[in-house]
Amino acid sequence: MHPPQADVDEKPADVKFQRAGSIGAIFGGHPFVGDKKGSQDGCTIPTTITMLIGTMNVHRVFLDNGISANILYYSTYKKLGFPDNDINFEDANVYSFTGEAVRVMGSIRLPVILGEGTLSVSQMIDFKVLDQDSVHNVLVGRPWLRAFRVITSIHHLMIKFSTPNGVGSLRGSQYFDFNLDPRIPMPAEKTGPPEDTISIPIDKYDLSKVLKVGSQLSYEIRESLTHFLINNLDIFAWSHSDMVEIDPRVMCHHLNVFSNCTGIRQKRRMVSGERAIALK
Repeated sequence: MHPPQADVDEKPADVKFQRAGSIGAIFGGHPFVGDKKGSQDGCTIPTTITMLIGTMNVHRVFLDNGISANILYYSTYKKLGFPDNDINFEDANVYSFTGEAVRVMGSIRLPVILGEGTLSVSQMIDFKVLDQDSVHNVLVGRPWLRAFRVITSIHHLMIKFSTPNGVGSLRGSQYFDFNLDPRIPMPAEKTGPPEDTISIPIDKYDLSKVLKVGSQLSYEIRESLTHFLINNLDIFAWSHSDMVEIDPRVMCHHLNVFSNCTGIRQKRRMVSGERAIALK
């Protein structure tokens, strides 16, 4: 494998939260400050750390005790500077807890260093490479936790791990953007036609009767389509009175009554003033 030769460009919002020559969070945000005893409301913050993959620090590495594979997203892989031919391409899937299958590009084994200074440890870690969008750069699961002999504390937002020189510790990043919470309702997208339309009047005495065609059609196609629709106006119904001579085999309304029974006129009931006016 070839080590990256250049720094990875990041968004301006991420620069002040990272060190030079590192991969920061994919999305910007504001730092979240906890209290003296630990991270404020820490149970609601995902445990994300920074670790060295290859020769670069990778931020927003999400620790998940429930997954059985380590996931390296393809966008992060490209930022690390490794070539595609280093990936061992394979026909495999990873499955979510709902059973949804996601295609894996392949797998790769990379050197990972956890911790800093003398209290650090390195391991060769296998990753599954996924070409998917994510708010994280890397997901590490049970294989990673076992390889580094990691113990996690969600309450303290911290992990501890064994090193040749003792026990190392690493605090989770408080760099968190609450706008990434999927429970926050997103504004509804405006629905409508995919393009603007042009109204074509077909009755000079009733301007409300119009047909609409796409504004992006060429002049020849628009004229041809307009001519075709005007020559077939009998298929359009502008009111109920236009729907005449419908074959009963197409549509027929039946009343669920006995034909041999005599009809009875019901006694008129008193209604309120507004309803009486509406009934007239």
